[in-house]
Amino acid sequence: YMNLAQQAFDDGAIDRVLQLLEKHIALPDETDLREIEWFQLWHSSHLESKRIRSTDGPYGRMFASPDGKSVAVRRWSDDIDIFDASTMDVVKTLKTYTHMAYAQSVAFSSDGRWLAATVNEGGSDAVRILRTADWTEAALLSPDNSPRAISFSQDGTLAVAEEHGQISFWNGSAWKR
Repeated sequence: YMNLAQQAFDDGAIDRVLQLLEKHIALPDETDLREIEWFQLWHSSHLESKRIRSTDGPYGRMFASPDGKSVAVRRWSDDIDIFDASTMDVVKTLKTYTHMAYAQSVAFSSDGRWLAATVNEGGSDAVRILRTADWTEAALLSPDNSPRAISFSQDGTLAVAEEHGQISFWNGSAWKR
């Protein structure tokens, strides 16, 4: 049931998540057999104030900052909306001009200072780096091929997985390959 509930949660079917979880609430005379997974899904499914509705097409993937202050959501309409996690107000919309809604194409650095996102700049794929303090651009990186996944290491190094199995690494301070 927990696997089914997790899949329903991932699909955004919150009503189904609750339906599955409610089956496992112990009656007063029963032993409570729920474990941490149940409580995590239950809590996550009750964050009504955190739910948002798309105003410009459905959302693809969601990425939370490590400090919990921001949420970046890649929309099917190419853009990335960045929300203040406490109010869920949009603080920045990043135009990407690329259809990568379900790619791992957005990443926060482990210290929360940077957001990296795949974009299409002048007909070429690139990775835009934003400062999370004010959402201004810090760098525009040009990988050799189309970026398919991006990730930061603990030390701030940015890794970009590209088509054809190639991975590029950039220094997280000077943004040099």
